[in-house]
Amino acid sequence: MSIELGVWFEAAPITDERAADRYEDLRAEAVEDIPPMHPRAWAFYKELTGGLPVGGTADEGGVRHEPWATDIATTPVAVFMTIVSGDAGETVRFVHEMAGRHELVCHVPRTGATSVPDFVRTGTRLLLVSCDGARSVNPTPRHIAATLRRLSAANHFAMLWWGDGRYLQVELRRQPPGANGWYGLEHTDPDTDRGGVTTVWEVDDAIEAFQWYARGDTSWADRLVWQ
Repeated sequence: MSIELGVWFEAAPITDERAADRYEDLRAEAVEDIPPMHPRAWAFYKELTGGLPVGGTADEGGVRHEPWATDIATTPVAVFMTIVSGDAGETVRFVHEMAGRHELVCHVPRTGATSVPDFVRTGTRLLLVSCDGARSVNPTPRHIAATLRRLSAANHFAMLWWGDGRYLQVELRRQPPGANGWYGLEHTDPDTDRGGVTTVWEVDDAIEAFQWYARGDTSWADRLVWQ
């Protein structure tokens, strides 16, 4: 299994749709064996080529084999890689995390998973994560919707969390084969001792709950029956 992904600098927030177009434009310009010029992309490239702590194996002589199917390619602002490994999913999640640390966009064209850094920098850091590795800080309503619409049997979970014990998560669940999926929601707020689990049947209902939660409107929880 191989997975292509790209990491690059953007000066402003970007939608998932625009990220897909931007990936194609930058990928067409990429070359091999030349480090990127942008300082954030260069720092990412330096850490990446220094050896991933996940994926890859070492032979008896201690030589490390990185999980790359092809050489890493770059533009002045971007880094592109193709990962082939039994642990490709884990490696992709790590690349998403590393892109976030360097405040870069990360996009996986095969799944549409897009991570965006914190462009708002309000002092609050609401993190959106999903099984496919996407990680976004202070996500926009549109990005929340795109992330939840990607939920599938292989990418069944997403969470919004503040890092202080408060979170809202959704899990795609399925009835017997052939039936439609449904969505289990769970949230908790240790400060108010509120929380519980509930079920919604449409992805739009889960998206609405996530969008209300992200903007700090707690009245959304009163519209659902929690156990």
